[in-house]
Amino acid sequence: MYDDVTLKKCPFCGGNADIWRMSGRYGYFMQVKCSVCDASSRTFYDGKEDKGEDDYTKWDTVAAQRAIEAWNRRVGDHSGQPDS
Repeated sequence: MYDDVTLKKCPFCGGNADIWRMSGRYGYFMQVKCSVCDASSRTFYDGKEDKGEDDYTKWDTVAAQRAIEAWNRRVGDHSGQPDS
């Protein structure tokens, strides 16, 4: 699902980042995390009650997008878009 997503390198070690999905009792959580040093974006939440427990294409869309934008944002850059 995230093959077309471009994540910036880790701002601390330069490592590659991955999108992490986690499910909990009350909803679903998304964050971007460095595969080398474990630095991560803030964790974003999408609740089960709003979108249906088993609908993967709906529950992660908003949280994933927010996590990606947070990870790609750098000091002085408010767009959250990857470098071209």
